[in-house]
Amino acid sequence: MHRRRNIGILAHIDAGKTTVTEHLLHLGGLIRRPGSVDSGTTVTDWMVEEQQRGITITSAASTFKWRDSDVTLVDTPGHVDFTIEVERTLRVLDGVVLVISGPDGVQAQTETVWMQKVGAGLPAICFVNKLDGADFEVDALLKQIADRLHVVPVPLQVARRNDDGWSLIDILGTASGPDPRWVWDADGTSHGISKIEESRDELGEVLRLEAMDRLVDAIASSDDAYAELVLGNGEPTREQHLAALRKAVAERQVLPVLFGAARHGLGLTALANTIVELLPPAAERKVEVFPVAASGITEAHATSLSTLADGPSCVYVFKTEPRRGGLRLAFVRVFGGLIRAGDVLVRTPDQANFTPRQLVRVIGRDFDEVPSFEHGEIGALLFGPEDPFPRTGDTLGLQIQPFTIERIHPPEPVIEVAVEAQDSDGHTLMLKAFADMCEDDPSLRLGTDRDTGRALLAGMGELHLEIAIERVQRELGLELLTGHPQVRRRFILWAAAEGEAIVNHPAGRARARIRIGVRPHPTLEIESIELDRPDWGGAVLSGLEAAVGIDGTGPHPLLNGHVRVVEIELHGTDIVPIMLRDAAEWAALRALTLADLKPAEPWVRLEVIAPDAAIGRLVGDLARRRARVKGSESRGAAQILTAEVPLSELIGFATDLRSMTGGRGQFSLVPLGHRAVDA
Repeated sequence: MHRRRNIGILAHIDAGKTTVTEHLLHLGGLIRRPGSVDSGTTVTDWMVEEQQRGITITSAASTFKWRDSDVTLVDTPGHVDFTIEVERTLRVLDGVVLVISGPDGVQAQTETVWMQKVGAGLPAICFVNKLDGADFEVDALLKQIADRLHVVPVPLQVARRNDDGWSLIDILGTASGPDPRWVWDADGTSHGISKIEESRDELGEVLRLEAMDRLVDAIASSDDAYAELVLGNGEPTREQHLAALRKAVAERQVLPVLFGAARHGLGLTALANTIVELLPPAAERKVEVFPVAASGITEAHATSLSTLADGPSCVYVFKTEPRRGGLRLAFVRVFGGLIRAGDVLVRTPDQANFTPRQLVRVIGRDFDEVPSFEHGEIGALLFGPEDPFPRTGDTLGLQIQPFTIERIHPPEPVIEVAVEAQDSDGHTLMLKAFADMCEDDPSLRLGTDRDTGRALLAGMGELHLEIAIERVQRELGLELLTGHPQVRRRFILWAAAEGEAIVNHPAGRARARIRIGVRPHPTLEIESIELDRPDWGGAVLSGLEAAVGIDGTGPHPLLNGHVRVVEIELHGTDIVPIMLRDAAEWAALRALTLADLKPAEPWVRLEVIAPDAAIGRLVGDLARRRARVKGSESRGAAQILTAEVPLSELIGFATDLRSMTGGRGQFSLVPLGHRAVDA
């Protein structure tokens, strides 16, 4: 059996990760030739909106064979609006390739996806792309990686700029021979790459030996036997170097760095080799699970399991997606055992049953049927339009599991827009389409304006909402009317209070009185309550969630606070859940009205790259937007400005930036959380 590896490609937008993916799939024989992002012909960016904009919106998984391994590559979005795609994909990966644009260095979203990777505890290697771009200093880039990502970069190649382009020397050599030297000709043609068999020049050899010393120093601390061999003046073999390096990568102590130019195919063979030589196979993946009690309640603490390979079949749904003809795909990773076509899958803990029509391997917009998925494989379950369908984060198996894998916790939307169709029939279709879209993308939220009754679509940014609306218009053939995007304000709880509400049964045969207490707390926490009937407790919880804005419609959506039932009094025999829900919601709203609430708004870290001539206008514009400029850095004829800005002030900034810079400005955002609104 081939060894399996599930590898994610992470990067800032426009760093070249989709191009890297295309060339790796071409090298592995999955596609006849690499597609182009600019012309919209890539395999992984198959959506119309992706092809029109030249960006990745949804993560896409494709599998190819390389040497002794089956490698599943997952190309993820680089735009901050689609960070949920990165977050849920990291749950099913064994390692990542971080792509960095050499001329642009470590950018804002590079840091964001790196921190997501750190949170997932995954090993990584790095590919520095765009050697064919503007000139840059390799040592300065390595220092930037160390300073901003807090990891030790270890180059596996000597990258040298020369008159004709770049030359690369593999420090450890390759499995087939010693230290080849590659030269890339700067004429910009894909045929400008040639292997040089002649002996290396003196300077190149000096640089290679220096790089070897750097590599040895970085990894010796991770392997005692390797360190003893080096200190004893021994000469480690290539395999010994790789074994020590593989251990250091698994322990996340170093970041191996390779160089290349993806659009010309330079460096991709070395990258494919490094993926299978240094990143761990699926069999070594540890997964955190949450035990399920006999009552069917999932416990709060997690247990780490090194492998589920020999246990019962365990399948984790990490994303869902609509396809043509009303078909739906549930993308899964098999964390244990084996599933076959025709198997009935059971969800833990509620025992809901799902029978996929086919097991499929997805290649862009197409998919091929397969008979089974084994431990470690990533694939998809195909369902029909009317079939029962699992949700993102579900744990499935051939039988009920004693645990669940952690569910996805989507980020709270920060911006919303009112949207409506031109007639009632269209409005009904629109609401159904947006509701389905929210099921597939948990960072989207559909709500209702309490004052006007209009539908509100909330998401992670202007682009996020714009693409969602475009998709519904295109797929349904509707023309939708939208309002001006507004930032969703939240509230910070500063003081404690209590509120009470009484709800009577319409026929007068029952009464519910509930008293709710709220107090400051670092996070938002709703204390559960046990009543005689489970649906009563669920109704109370639903009312409290509505009051604090978890459903997106409450008048006081909270960022923090502890909410609990202080007292509950029930009279009569005709208590119905809706009475408890209303009483809990109204009591909580009264408590929040009496408490000290301060409005808060989302802030972001803004990074802008603009020509020197436009910096004066740009700084003035940012000051008008309440920005706090944190620093600037020269990069050739351009400046990089970093600032912290309220997100509400950046609505429409993309258009203004194009005007100020003649279309040559670029910007990216990183969320900083909410801050109290100034009086």
